[in-house]
Amino acid sequence: MDPVTKEVEIKLSRKTKIAAWFVSNCRAPSGRDIFFKEVQRELNKHGLSVDVYGECGNKICPRDDESKCFKLIERDYYFYFAFENSLSEDYVTEKLLTAIRNYAIPVVYGAANYTRFMPNGTYLNGRDLGAKELARQMIEIYEDKKKYKRFFKWHNHYSYHDVYESPESDSICKLCAIINNNTVFDKATVYEDFNSWWNPKWTSPRGVPFAYMGKGQEGFIQRKCPHTNCFVTADRNLLGDYTKFDVIAFAGPDVFAQIDLTVTLIGHGHSDWIRSPMGYFNVKDKNENVIGPNKIMHWMKIEDMEPVSEDFKIQLKSKSKAAAWFVSNCYTRSKREDFANELQVELKKHNLELDIYGRCGNLKCSRDTEEACDEMIREKYYFYLSFENSFGEDYVTEKLLHALEFDAVPVVYGGANYTRFMPEGIYLNARELGAAALAEKMAYLIKTPDRYIDMFKWKNHYTYFRKFRRVDTDEYCLFCTILNQEDKVKSISVYENFRKWWDPPNRC
Repeated sequence: MDPVTKEVEIKLSRKTKIAAWFVSNCRAPSGRDIFFKEVQRELNKHGLSVDVYGECGNKICPRDDESKCFKLIERDYYFYFAFENSLSEDYVTEKLLTAIRNYAIPVVYGAANYTRFMPNGTYLNGRDLGAKELARQMIEIYEDKKKYKRFFKWHNHYSYHDVYESPESDSICKLCAIINNNTVFDKATVYEDFNSWWNPKWTSPRGVPFAYMGKGQEGFIQRKCPHTNCFVTADRNLLGDYTKFDVIAFAGPDVFAQIDLTVTLIGHGHSDWIRSPMGYFNVKDKNENVIGPNKIMHWMKIEDMEPVSEDFKIQLKSKSKAAAWFVSNCYTRSKREDFANELQVELKKHNLELDIYGRCGNLKCSRDTEEACDEMIREKYYFYLSFENSFGEDYVTEKLLHALEFDAVPVVYGGANYTRFMPEGIYLNARELGAAALAEKMAYLIKTPDRYIDMFKWKNHYTYFRKFRRVDTDEYCLFCTILNQEDKVKSISVYENFRKWWDPPNRC
């Protein structure tokens, strides 16, 4: 292709920021939000950050003045994230056109064959590259202006326009033309296996086990798992007879919600149905041994633990705010939002406030600045609300770990036996105390610093860490290891009263 013109070169030379993403749907079925976080994390390591506009970020560009937003992209940004909310093979939206028409390199994330829309070498494909390699290439292009300009040579040969800009391509005009064309109605077209085309996966991308590991063996290799010979796919078009596979992994909530199941839930003699329960963290003792969570834990009593260091005492005494809650799901089965409202009322009686961040509150701390939000918890807040959205007896999520990692006392609200996860005396249980007693206890601890500080003595004896940070506890690695152990694969386990465990009668 011909080199870029002087006019295009001038436009490109003014840019100062690496990338922008305009997004309002924060939890799309494609899992783009999770992938974005990984990319952001990689860029942050190099002092770079994607600016996120809209409900899912901390920057605003109003929809009622779209032209200003487009000018902003054209003027400031090297890359624009054209991340689709669905992974359908024919699904490409205006997001791609936004990048192309505003002189930014599109970073695409979708299931389409993008060479149908753009020449190779004019875009970066997030799903093909993976987060780490994508970030590396973005930085390389950002730092090499000659390489960046090459991505825009297509301007000399092609142009893009909205379909409605021309009557030949406008969908409404085309529909009316077809209706007036009698020969079209003489033809019959039959689409076989329409459901397979519409939804090429058995379960939604957000729920599919291993959905965010990348293709095939990629995730196992990147994690440096001891076994990397496992191959993962959720695309049924790549599979033959699924009954011939060693293991079929499926997302329980998705499968049990189906009315007409594509995959029968009858186990074959040569297939294994493996349940992968939610698990976020492990507990280690002073000697680095993994000791929990377990059904029965033998914790030290808080009175027998070593006192908190003087430096840590100073840090804890600098806190100034009562409690924080980060929440995006405002209507839950556990009714945690109702309890939070009651707690707010009770705290006000003690001149204390519960600060609510996210969609369900009036405060914001953007997901793309997660580290700053975490530091804010550590520095300012006495308590952190770890309120679960379900009362499942085994259901404890990263919300609890968030409090423990960032030096706030967890206020828990769920159906779990929390002594499986923490020693008594280092947390407050909202469901056991009730709103009034909980507020009173929180107020007492804030006014009595020595008692509050004692709730952190556990740090001298235990540490919490996320499972994925070690190959011996990472569940993806463990899964592949199990598949390589013939005795495990051939063993048969029968769980009685599964329905009672899955959906007990007293569950909210």
